[in-house]
Amino acid sequence: MVRRIGTLVLGMVVIGCGISTVGYADYSWQTYNGHQYALTNDFGTWEQCEVEAVGAGGHLVNINDEAENIWLTVFAENTFVRNEPMPVTIPTNGNLAWIGYFESSNDIWEWVCGDEVTYTNLSDNWSNYTGTHAYLHGGNHPQPETWSHNPLHESYDTNIRGIIEVVPEPAMLSVLVLGGLAMLRRRRM
Repeated sequence: MVRRIGTLVLGMVVIGCGISTVGYADYSWQTYNGHQYALTNDFGTWEQCEVEAVGAGGHLVNINDEAENIWLTVFAENTFVRNEPMPVTIPTNGNLAWIGYFESSNDIWEWVCGDEVTYTNLSDNWSNYTGTHAYLHGGNHPQPETWSHNPLHESYDTNIRGIIEVVPEPAMLSVLVLGGLAMLRRRRM
């Protein structure tokens, strides 16, 4: 029963945000710090992966601190890269995953979900590139756990997946928890 309520809660949170839940069940979700994370099903550009993330009820991930950054690197490396077959005709970039960090205007970087930027982990060569969308380097990259924005990957490289993040809304969670408790109370009677 608890498992079913958890699924119901997350589905209702997404509906409460006004975002379609179609496709949410098509992902293998992992939980970290109360947030849900999954890999996009499709390889693509940053924009394509963000569209898929919104369709799943979230956005490309925003990273709030070093612990989350490390967890996502390990998650991406173990879950997304090594266990996923790559298309034969596309060279592998298994050490990269799109994140929700983008250049909104001239040298102003923001999270696609609109959250305040409180943490960054930019690669040593960040200032050498002109791409407008960031990706996370996996553990097998020479600069693991750092972010980069090389335009090479944005212009033609569609063999990168994105990390989707779904964050439950606190106000909706309160309502749903109270509703879930009422359901449990009725069931006991």
